[in-house]
Amino acid sequence: MIADTLLQGKPSEEAECFFWSSLRTLSTPEFREMAGLESWIKRLMHRHGWDPPMWQSHALCALWAKANQDAWTRGKIVLPEGMDPACATWVFAPEGSVRYYTLFRKGQGFIAANRSEFGSFGGAIFPGGSPVVDLVSSNGVLQVREIETRHSHEYAVNLNHKERVPVDVPMEGRLELITTHQKIILDCQARPSWATGWGRDEKGLFLILQEKEKTRHIYWFPPGKYPVGSWTASGPEIVVEQGFWWDQDDLAENFDIGFKRPSWATDFGLDGYGIYADFQIKSVSQRMRWIMPGKFLMGSPETEPERYEDEHRHEVILTQGYWLGETTCTQAFWKAVMGNNPSRFKGDDRPVENVSWNECQDFIKKLNAAIPGLDVELPTEAQWEYACRAGTVTPFHFGETIGTNQANFDGNYPYNNAPQGEYRQETVSVKTFPCNAWGLYEMHGNVYEWCADWIGPYPEEASADPTGPDEGNGRVLRGGSWIRSGRYVRCAGRGGGAPDGRNGRCGLRLARGQTAGRVSGGAGQSETSGQKEKGQSAGKIANRVKTFFKRGLKS
Repeated sequence: MIADTLLQGKPSEEAECFFWSSLRTLSTPEFREMAGLESWIKRLMHRHGWDPPMWQSHALCALWAKANQDAWTRGKIVLPEGMDPACATWVFAPEGSVRYYTLFRKGQGFIAANRSEFGSFGGAIFPGGSPVVDLVSSNGVLQVREIETRHSHEYAVNLNHKERVPVDVPMEGRLELITTHQKIILDCQARPSWATGWGRDEKGLFLILQEKEKTRHIYWFPPGKYPVGSWTASGPEIVVEQGFWWDQDDLAENFDIGFKRPSWATDFGLDGYGIYADFQIKSVSQRMRWIMPGKFLMGSPETEPERYEDEHRHEVILTQGYWLGETTCTQAFWKAVMGNNPSRFKGDDRPVENVSWNECQDFIKKLNAAIPGLDVELPTEAQWEYACRAGTVTPFHFGETIGTNQANFDGNYPYNNAPQGEYRQETVSVKTFPCNAWGLYEMHGNVYEWCADWIGPYPEEASADPTGPDEGNGRVLRGGSWIRSGRYVRCAGRGGGAPDGRNGRCGLRLARGQTAGRVSGGAGQSETSGQKEKGQSAGKIANRVKTFFKRGLKS
């Protein structure tokens, strides 16, 4: 009754003193019998409706722990909602020397084991499971909390229990693990349909991809803070908010103990949009933005206004990070490489246009020859849309609507019955409009941008690192242009054009990070008449993509 009187929501100082006094009394040798205390604590919690504010009392937390020590000796104990386990773990197990444990996956759950029993991940004997993460604790208490789940609960596990105590694995959300030295977040993962298998080794969790005659592993890269460039204690760090699957070779090339500075970069760093790297030719500089691997929904939902039926929405997983031009290639940069300027609308800081896909390959070949290790290409269609969206799912990276103050398109034909806007009838300088969340400018409008892929229908199911059809009649064009309506400049908007076609609406944006040689004909090689005939013979593809031409060069 005294506790009921003192405990009204958040504990008062008087209540705190009462509970500390009770704890001291019950901790003396004369009061070893705890059955009555456990019953009293349960009655107290029941009368107050398990009110979370009452657990702000550290003394009450310790008293509760004292009452539940029998359960702790059995290895696992459920924690009341609102209770901070750190306030009570000293009752379970006072701190001592640091010990090392490993969490293993076994069946549908985890088990924890003292590493002294079997060694580290490199040890020869595992306790019947695959290793997940190493744990460090000085009291043997592992706090487990389910987060982002519908039925979350919290409990503590006795890592020093003589038998290995299971840790439940939720079917959704995340699992937070807390020791005296660590806070670890584990994501819930299921094997994707596009992976042929999965496993775990000393590097971590991996998926197995079978691509024609090649098998490759892609590893899970967890969220966290990672150094950029040479690691120093005070150096820049990038926050990776969502984990992703990363190709084993791409991971080795771009990441060691931090994100690496490319050999071709004249400048490299981190700003508010992410990691960037510059390269230069004849004093003209091009900035590239690092695009992390990840997954997204490519195409448009059926409810999106003014969409086309071929924009079938499907999941795409990109397992390779890549560099993408912060802007489209400017006329100044094209001239520095090629020595000419084919553009219709002249201006050094305007995008180069009036260039064919084949001419872009010649430009890329010459640029790569001038800068060893650069190895730029055109982005794939999937890479282009992933970068354009920058984590969004709306028709435009800035939202549901678009105006001519946000992009350069024909304002006489606005999107989805919006008010009419300006029609500039020409290109504008790069960086005229605000960039997206990843620091990329003019992904909507101004000029169409050539992509590496042959244009064709999307797959019905999820796919990893898609590169489009093996053959076709036209190459993909993305982003719309100054002469197109608002409909065509959407994130999902697609167009296509003959590889040798050129006009004042089409330019390019450089990318780096794809697998060399995957574009038919190879970078820098114009398609021969034989290759064109091969594309022309693909009658089925031609019938299905003829609408793309209407949206691209031949519109």
